[in-house]
Amino acid sequence: MEPRPQHPFHACVADNLKQFELFAHHTHSVCRSSHRIRTGVSTSVKATFGLLTVLESLQREVMSFTEMLNAYSIWIAFPGFLLGVVMLVPIKRWSVRIPVYTSVLVIGLVAILVLRPGDSTVSSTAEANEILASGQPVFVEFFSNSCTLCLASEPNVRSLRSAIDGRAEMLRLNVQDELSLPLMRRYSAFSLPTFVVVDGAGEVTWRQSSSLLDVDAALAALGLEAT
Repeated sequence: MEPRPQHPFHACVADNLKQFELFAHHTHSVCRSSHRIRTGVSTSVKATFGLLTVLESLQREVMSFTEMLNAYSIWIAFPGFLLGVVMLVPIKRWSVRIPVYTSVLVIGLVAILVLRPGDSTVSSTAEANEILASGQPVFVEFFSNSCTLCLASEPNVRSLRSAIDGRAEMLRLNVQDELSLPLMRRYSAFSLPTFVVVDGAGEVTWRQSSSLLDVDAALAALGLEAT
């Protein structure tokens, strides 16, 4: 018995169903591929953010270590200085060596004690903010008592204080005092010493970091002339 011929309408419907199945299968494949791409992109983004977080954390650790070395550099530089004296001035006789090296040690320690900047000139962050908001130019110094450049800059700072003679505010902040931390972040004073001049509107008009204080430049930034 011969198969009954398929009606043209049925053949058209069957053909359309096959096309629809192929389209659905293709769409499903595309969606799966798109999902894989989105998953891959999401994973890559997360990995990138994770790497950036690690690098940022590492940068903070390196900066903290560098800041610590900077703040306590005198206790690295001073032994190095003593070692240099011993190497450059070799003395064979102990009867001469001991007095000479002891004298150098004592002189160095006395110089450190004499040049120590001392304590902060304010007792709280609020008091420091009051000075900064006084409407007058303010010279701000961020220092440490064990920072080599801070000690070396001390004669220049004293000279500046004498030249200012009450005509502007001076704010000295020991970074080892907790009260200094908010102001350190505000003025990015992460290298010592850092000198900043803040005008009456609270804007920074001059700054100098990691070097001996330039007294003339500080006075010019304050709008003052040497007396």
